[in-house]
Amino acid sequence: NPEVEREKILLETQAEKRLTEEALRRGDEDAARRHLASSMSLLQSAPQDAEIDEEMLFLNRTMEELDRRGSRYTEKRLRADGSKKSRGYKTREQGGQIDDPGEESA
Repeated sequence: NPEVEREKILLETQAEKRLTEEALRRGDEDAARRHLASSMSLLQSAPQDAEIDEEMLFLNRTMEELDRRGSRYTEKRLRADGSKKSRGYKTREQGGQIDDPGEESA
């Protein structure tokens, strides 16, 4: 069933994001990058739709933020995203994600 497979991929992606957050908490940026890359690879194998596209954009920006702002900011970004998802927000905008000036909202 394609819908079941899609949900499985999204759950595996969330697990990889939690591992990324844990790696950042330990200060292991290399492991964090590997987990982010694994998350992106999982999503690339899923049939594309708006939710998958939004998640991929979030992960790409998270990788960029890790390069630009470091592990502490990125860990907070991932923790906030996990909290929003656990509260049932359907979009990141509902949870109040703030983009840098000039960036489009995800």
